[in-house]
Amino acid sequence: MTIRPGQIAVLVGGVLILISTFIDWVGSSRFGVNAYSGDAFGFTGILLLILSIDIIAIAAIEAFAPQVDMPDRILGFTLNELVLFAGFAAFVWGFSLAFLDGSEGGTLLCALGGIVVVVGAVLEQRDATSTETRPI
Repeated sequence: MTIRPGQIAVLVGGVLILISTFIDWVGSSRFGVNAYSGDAFGFTGILLLILSIDIIAIAAIEAFAPQVDMPDRILGFTLNELVLFAGFAAFVWGFSLAFLDGSEGGTLLCALGGIVVVVGAVLEQRDATSTETRPI
């Protein structure tokens, strides 16, 4: 079993996005607001939770259980492209909230996780198109 660097990056980025949903995104007087509290972040928190679990599951299955038969395409997109889109969406959401007054570390961690997922997905795409596979 050979685990590629892109798979590790996607897995780590998904975990960072998952952790960011539990950390304060916007700070108020005594209590901060994470992705699950408040009216504005309720739907977004659940969406980021689902996206991060999907990213982690796809990366973990491809890295640690290559014998599992995964579909080649979903709605015309490869799994790698869907992971890339999810990582980019998490980056855009976290980065855009980082400029609010009182923003906390959760937004930056979400943006960082999104960047790591995008880089990992690009590495996986590069490895998929190359002719030789190099072990770590």
